Amino acid sequence: MPRPDAAQLVADNLGRLPHPNGSDIRFMHYSTFGHKQDVVERLQNRAYDVGQAIIHLLESNGYVLNHRDDPAPADNGRVQHATIVCRHCGGHIARMPLDADNMATVSRIGLAQLQDSAAHECPAAPAIETPDAPAQDDDDA
Repeated sequence: MPRPDAAQLVADNLGRLPHPNGSDIRFMHYSTFGHKQDVVERLQNRAYDVGQAIIHLLESNGYVLNHRDDPAPADNGRVQHATIVCRHCGGHIARMPLDADNMATVSRIGLAQLQDSAAHECPAAPAIETPDAPAQDDDDA
C-alpha cells in the first residue's frame, strides 16, 4: 500500500508542482482556485488518487520511499513481476505484475496487447510449418 503521507504530499502540490530548478509546473486540472466547495472536494480526492498512483508506480518498480524522520521502509510488500522473454533470442515480450498468489490477471485489452507483443519477429526461432505450406529441406534452399 502506498504511503498515505507521501500520496497526500503529491496531492497537495499537484496543482502547482515545484520543480528542482525553482520553477513550478502547473497542472490546471488540479487547481482549486475559484471553484465551489463541492468541486474543490472532488479535485482534492482525485489529486489524492493520483498521488497514490504515483507512489504505487514508484514502489512497484523497486523504489523504497523513506522519510528522514521515519527511516523505516514504507512497505515491504512489493509487487512481484513476471517477465516473459523469447526462449530463442531472449527478446523481451512482456512484463506483468503478480498478486500475492503469484497469479497474473489480464484484461481483454491487456490480452490483446500481450498477443501483439508475442508476435515479435525472432531471428533465432525455427521455422513453423503450416498446413498450407510444405516444409523446405535444407538441400532445396
